[in-house]
Amino acid sequence: MFPLPKPDAELSKRWHGALLDKSFEGYSVVWPAQCADTKLTKSIFEPKYTFILRQGDIFKYAYNDKEGFKEIPEKWYSKCFVNITEVPQENLMTMNLYGIFTEVPFLPDSLFKRKIGTKRRKKTHNIVHDIVFPTWKHQEGKSIHFKVAKKFKELFDKADNGEIELMDPFLGYASIEEINSSKTGRQALRTVAGFVYHQCRDNLGYPVEL
Repeated sequence: MFPLPKPDAELSKRWHGALLDKSFEGYSVVWPAQCADTKLTKSIFEPKYTFILRQGDIFKYAYNDKEGFKEIPEKWYSKCFVNITEVPQENLMTMNLYGIFTEVPFLPDSLFKRKIGTKRRKKTHNIVHDIVFPTWKHQEGKSIHFKVAKKFKELFDKADNGEIELMDPFLGYASIEEINSSKTGRQALRTVAGFVYHQCRDNLGYPVEL
């Protein structure tokens, strides 16, 4: 989905939100990346070195090598963003970095415009209309829905640690027909659909269309 590799937890903790100075004064890191211990050139550049910086509504793409932070030249974008075959209609996404929600572009603005342009001479990229690129947005509130969502964190942590087992309600079914032919299956389907309908339908690609 997102074209850049997700930084590990240590990198995210170190760099996310960090304020920069010098040529990037006023910019903060919204997408961390690896730092190189040598001088980077286009020939050795990789997507893992791609930082995204933000100041207000302005985003910049940068790398950090032994000479410090530098903006990534547009001619390097072919090394940052590889095998892009599907492009969402909107360029801004909300990504989850270990519990921290951050808005980042899907692609640099100039590259995004080239990808969705109609006058390209070479390879055509699909503009995705019927496939939703889901993103999770950070919300706050005091309703039962938010209390339930907060409880999920505790349950997920316990499941990840093997302390409890969260059963897959559709485990053992091979088709919708099998689910519909079972009273337990139909009940599970309605329960899951009720949760999605009231809590996260937008994130799964079923927005309310008025």
